[in-house]
Amino acid sequence: HELRDRIREIEDDFSRWLQPDELEFVHGSAVTGKDIYASRRLGHTFNHDFPLGASYDETFPAVREKYRRRAARLLGLMRSSQRVLVVRVDRPDLPVPTDVADCRDAVRALELKFSPARFDFLQVSFEAGRREVREEALGGNVTRWTLDYQDHRLGAGSWQGDIPLLGGLLRERFAVRDYRTRAERKAF
Repeated sequence: HELRDRIREIEDDFSRWLQPDELEFVHGSAVTGKDIYASRRLGHTFNHDFPLGASYDETFPAVREKYRRRAARLLGLMRSSQRVLVVRVDRPDLPVPTDVADCRDAVRALELKFSPARFDFLQVSFEAGRREVREEALGGNVTRWTLDYQDHRLGAGSWQGDIPLLGGLLRERFAVRDYRTRAERKAF
C-alpha cells in the first residue's frame, strides 16, 4: 500500500474512507469464517469484518461504524499527544518496499497537521536469517529496523516477524504502550 495514500487519509480525517461502493467481494474464507472484501480505491483488504455468507448491505453499516470509531480514536490520540510513533512494516512477500523519502514526507505532513506533536517514523523490514536487529537512522526522525521474518514458532515459510521481540524493542526504545482495551487485545 502506498504510504502517501495512507497519510492523505489521515490528513483528510478519514472523511472519504470506506465508502460502500468502493468495496468488491474477493472470496469467502472457510478458515476465518469471513467474506473477504477489497477497496478498489485504496487497495485495503478487509479479511476479518464481514461474516461468511452474510448480506453485504446488512453488514456494511456496522463495519463502517467500527472503523469510524477507530479513526476518531486515532485522530483524538494524535491531537492530544506530544509525541507519536508511526510504524510501517514492509513484508517480504510484497514487492515494493517503502521509500525513505515518503517516510520523511509523512513525518512532515503529520507534524504540520498535528502541531505541536513530534512524530517519529519506524520502518520495519524483514530479512530471512538475520541474527540480530539492525538499526539505521535515516534522518528526519526516520529509523529502520531490519530483523528476521521467520517466527519459528509459526513454522517454516511464515513471513510474520517475531512479535514478542518487536514488542519488546518498541517498549524499550520508544516507550510504546498499547491503547487497546482489554477486550480488544483479547479479541486480537
